[in-house]
Amino acid sequence: MSESVIASPIIEYPESDGKPVGETDVHRREILHTIETLERHFRNVPDIYVSGNLMFYYEEGNPAAVVSPDVFVVKGVRKGLRRTYKLWEEGVAPCVVIEMTSRSTRLEDKGNKRALYALLGVREYFLFDPLGEYLKPPLQGFTLVDGEYAALPVESDGGIISRELGLKLYRDETVLRLFDLASGREVVRTEDLSDVLQQALSIVQQAEEHARLAAEHARLAAAQAQQEADARRRAEEQARLAAAQAQQEADARRRAEEQARLAAAQAQQEADARRRAEEQAQREADARRRAEEQARLAAEQAQREADARRRAEEQAQREADARRRAEAEIERLRAELQRLRGDV
Repeated sequence: MSESVIASPIIEYPESDGKPVGETDVHRREILHTIETLERHFRNVPDIYVSGNLMFYYEEGNPAAVVSPDVFVVKGVRKGLRRTYKLWEEGVAPCVVIEMTSRSTRLEDKGNKRALYALLGVREYFLFDPLGEYLKPPLQGFTLVDGEYAALPVESDGGIISRELGLKLYRDETVLRLFDLASGREVVRTEDLSDVLQQALSIVQQAEEHARLAAEHARLAAAQAQQEADARRRAEEQARLAAAQAQQEADARRRAEEQARLAAAQAQQEADARRRAEEQAQREADARRRAEEQARLAAEQAQREADARRRAEEQAQREADARRRAEAEIERLRAELQRLRGDV
């Protein structure tokens, strides 16, 4: 006879309790924005899970052992989307729970839920009444001490510090705001991101305009420097041309002096020739006629040489005048170069 195997019944853990996310638009907004803001704040921490309005089952096999915190944070578990949160599977209870208190939940939030969260080991528990109708003060915080919740101290600005989150929670009218203790800055809410991004865009645009103006100033300065460099180059070119002109004139003077020297040597040679001719005429009386003729010829030659000397002297005078004009032009160019350098 074979034994029959009785299958264990399948236990269903519902994913919804059929209740709305929040009693009013204000409560719903605060629940959703607080979850989104905390998720974004801890997005780079791999083992912090943020959720809310999720069915949290804390006893295996008992679907009635369930609670749905408005907002809760768990440390030491992976991130990721969940249909429900089962304590026996995750192995870690939330470290922080935030309840947005309303007319229908205020008694449960302050009574049964508070006792349950303490029993489950939730280390910090916060109550926030966005409309300020039921809680006095509207924001309250508790920390677990020996299995019981003790009130967390309220700061001078009405805020309450969460050591578990590293944040300070404070009320801004109907809004729950978070302040990062490590950075000293407010954690921007999702609904405020557009304003923050607009401010960041404005800062970037201003920086780009400053960069553009700086680039324009640099371009103008480079153009000015190029103009000054061109002016220096033109002045140097003029000085080079003037120096080349002066060198040409110096060479012309040198050639004229060489010609004058050659002419003087030639004259000396001719004088010697006349002397020799006169001596030859004296010695050769019988050749006086021929000598006189030679003397006449020599005189004519001397006249030509004198003319040549005169022309050479006139040429030397013209060259001297040209040299003086060149020197005067050099002095003028030097003065003009000095003036241009002074302007630069």
